[in-house]
Amino acid sequence: SVVIVLNTAIAIVQEIKAKITVEKLSYISSPKITVIREGGEKQIASTDLCLDDIIKLSVGNQIQVDCILKEGHIEVNESMLTGESLPVKKSEGDTLLAGSFIVSGGCIAQVDKVGKDCYIQTVAKEVKKFKSPQSNLFKDINSLIKYIGIIIVPIGLLMLLNNYFAYNKEWSIAIAKTCGSITGMVPAGMFLLITIALSLGVIKLGKKKTLVQDKYSIEMLARTNVLCLDKTGTITDGTMRVCEHINIGSVEGVSNEQVISNLLNAQNSSNQTSNAMLLFYKKSGELTATHNIEFSSKRKFTATSFLGLGTFAIGAPEFLNLGELDADISSLIFEKTNEGKRVLMLAYSSEEIIADDLPDKMTPLALVVIEDHIREDAVDTINWFKNNGVKIKIISGDNPYTVANIAKRVGVENADACISLEGMSLQEVEKIANDFTIFGRVSPEQKHALIKALKNSGKTVAMTGDGVNDSLALKEADCSMADGSEVARNLSNIVLLDSKFSSLPSVVREGRQVINNVQQSSPLFLMKTIFTILLSLLAIVTTSPYPFSPSQLLILEMFVIGLPSVI
Repeated sequence: SVVIVLNTAIAIVQEIKAKITVEKLSYISSPKITVIREGGEKQIASTDLCLDDIIKLSVGNQIQVDCILKEGHIEVNESMLTGESLPVKKSEGDTLLAGSFIVSGGCIAQVDKVGKDCYIQTVAKEVKKFKSPQSNLFKDINSLIKYIGIIIVPIGLLMLLNNYFAYNKEWSIAIAKTCGSITGMVPAGMFLLITIALSLGVIKLGKKKTLVQDKYSIEMLARTNVLCLDKTGTITDGTMRVCEHINIGSVEGVSNEQVISNLLNAQNSSNQTSNAMLLFYKKSGELTATHNIEFSSKRKFTATSFLGLGTFAIGAPEFLNLGELDADISSLIFEKTNEGKRVLMLAYSSEEIIADDLPDKMTPLALVVIEDHIREDAVDTINWFKNNGVKIKIISGDNPYTVANIAKRVGVENADACISLEGMSLQEVEKIANDFTIFGRVSPEQKHALIKALKNSGKTVAMTGDGVNDSLALKEADCSMADGSEVARNLSNIVLLDSKFSSLPSVVREGRQVINNVQQSSPLFLMKTIFTILLSLLAIVTTSPYPFSPSQLLILEMFVIGLPSVI
């Protein structure tokens, strides 16, 4: 019929538009690799890598091909290959497998295998294939059609007999009228309606610089009632500055500022925190480094042993083997964190680093106070979610009091309900997931446990993330949104290409509009189904002939259902 042709044509056009939009955006967000060719560095697509290419890798990069580490020391997460979430140390000569990603350090590597020869392609194709979000719309329609199918069989048989006798035993007329009855009971076009609506959503979000990698995630986004955020990159814009340096002690022959400059020089990788310290302290290579521990989100510190001096470490105070701090120092740290600032400690030991472990007893030397810059649009964005029934939870690796203070400033409800997850087991984390708003000192495994616990309690959970430490949780969330590192983008249903926290309300609003459109159009199809079932039952009970043939339903299909639902 005209309705079927029209609906099919519209669906095809919308699917093509959605596909073109996704392809354009996928090209923008496709991973780029730094390769050394002809004596210089250049950025190329991962698909253009060749055997024996020399590539540079750093924190956050997902390894795209199997390669051999030639220079540097790194730690990689191979959970996508082995299921083991703990970082694995790699040094010169070790093999780096495609599908893993770098969590600390940087290196130079040589491409060893590409394409189908890579390990991940030969033994683990399914590892990177994640379960699509379950569509409640399709689930409900499938249930509806199942029940209608059960009803159609007895009604159809009775209608056939009724029409056979009502039309003077003319089988051709009886069959035609019965077909009119049966086809009228089927809510034809509802699947197309949902496909068109979701495809339109993909296109509209694409115009807002949002890449939807699974169109059914739009529905899960619309149903979200808990949004889990990281502080950095969402409430704050990721930029930091050192606002204060406080000396506590010293080591003979070298100043604390000089030590920090040399510590920064010894690192092979960088992040926003180290960039802020570089602006304040600069780099210096006058001290000879004998051993170095790169920063990772799990350790929360970096440390270097210098020739003739001992070991210096800088990071979160509670991770530096400091023992019980003096009351004055603890009070000072508490005061700064309550102001919403991040406090790092410079600590010292005369002993050397052994097997990538800090010496047992470190001595505090200085405090480095760092200030995050809150996004200008954070308050309005948080208020939008608050006013639209979405509960905010903030999951961060920072001190919970620092995060709570910043959360209060932007209007997060119940920001006083904060807790540190340091030292907690995964079972303990799952028990408190619904009791707190701010979670600090969270490990990647604990993040995953929090998301899982919230889902198990009946919540529809969306999560934003921008780093490799978010990967397990992004995979678990009902709907995941990401910017930042390659692995976060690859794991997420939705990618925010402009990295703007303020774009989240429009993304959620679009998802809700799509679902509302479908729910408001669905009664048009169900009206015809209910009307036909009741009319058929009336004809059977009164032994009257069924009045309509399939062709006579065209006006109803076209003007009452088809065109209005499309519009």
